[in-house]
Amino acid sequence: MFNNEKAMGRFRDFITDRIVLVTVSLALILTGLVSWLLYTKFHQQTEFVPLHYNIYFGIDLYGPWYQILTLPATGLGLLFINFILSFILYKRVKLFSYALLISLDLCGLMLLGSGWLIVSQLLT
Repeated sequence: MFNNEKAMGRFRDFITDRIVLVTVSLALILTGLVSWLLYTKFHQQTEFVPLHYNIYFGIDLYGPWYQILTLPATGLGLLFINFILSFILYKRVKLFSYALLISLDLCGLMLLGSGWLIVSQLLT
């Protein structure tokens, strides 16, 4: 992946940082929990499931069950983008790098809450 030892050393320093390790691990765990929760509750659905709800009109979008997995896919995309940006910023401004990684965990918590609300409201 890297052509020289300097870049590999930077990546090793980044990965072995305790804050980076904890925040990325927590974000991966949260994304996995959202995926598991939605998959286990919806994978046997043969009918369309509600995919979007708003307070004005109620349910306004239906689709096949697998489209509900766009929620954890979004979390995984955010994780990838923030991880790359955090790595780029790590040597220059560690505080911004840490802020990006902590925002991953906050997004993961919001996605987990959204997944739980989907399951609790739509399958009851």
